Amino acid sequence: MIDYLSRMAETAAGFGVALCHENEKGIYADNAERCAQILDAVPSLRCVFDPANFIQCGQDVREAWALLGRRVYYMHIKDALADGTVVPAGKGIGCLPELLKDFSARGGEAVTLEPHLQVFEGLSDLEKDHKTPVPRFAYPTSDAAFDAACQALKALL
Repeated sequence: MIDYLSRMAETAAGFGVALCHENEKGIYADNAERCAQILDAVPSLRCVFDPANFIQCGQDVREAWALLGRRVYYMHIKDALADGTVVPAGKGIGCLPELLKDFSARGGEAVTLEPHLQVFEGLSDLEKDHKTPVPRFAYPTSDAAFDAACQALKALL
């Protein structure tokens, strides 16, 4: 894997493209230690930090940031509860306010809003006669979910 990533990074650099790696569920680098191993082995590889993915893999976000924060090229703005449920930024245990503050202090500027919020399709059909209980952070449409994600990020900035 390291050899393959090294060749990919070298090829990308030849075209003026930066290759990035994101921590992700279900891959080798789903925790901070293995992300650091890859970044050490492929120095030109850039780090994308996704707090919710770390939470969903059982990785403490503050520990991950302590190990990787100085190397983060950009952040995915996505938060989650301890059970892995994705919620708007700042509503979970992803420590987004403090991570964003530190990221900015280090000169970081690039963020990607990646909400993955739950859309409860058909909510309006169920609510004709009475209110139907739905999860706290479920939204009737994708547009409503994205609006909620944007508002949550704005509140953190």
